[in-house]
Amino acid sequence: MWNGPQTVTQYDAADQLLDCVAQVNLQLLLLLGATTWEARGGRSTIDLVFGLELVYTRLVECKVRSDLD
Repeated sequence: MWNGPQTVTQYDAADQLLDCVAQVNLQLLLLLGATTWEARGGRSTIDLVFGLELVYTRLVECKVRSDLD
């Protein structure tokens, strides 16, 4: 869901996470498809940032800080 349409696999644990996120109405704060992990020719969004809608509507910026790797 957060890696974008190029992702063809999904783990069972991801379904559980999506259920939990939906139950408390959390919003993904990173941009869809943001790359948070890259190695061995692969890319993924493995570090997710969620917040309540109140946070989402007041958010100024949420981005990956690769300089902190």
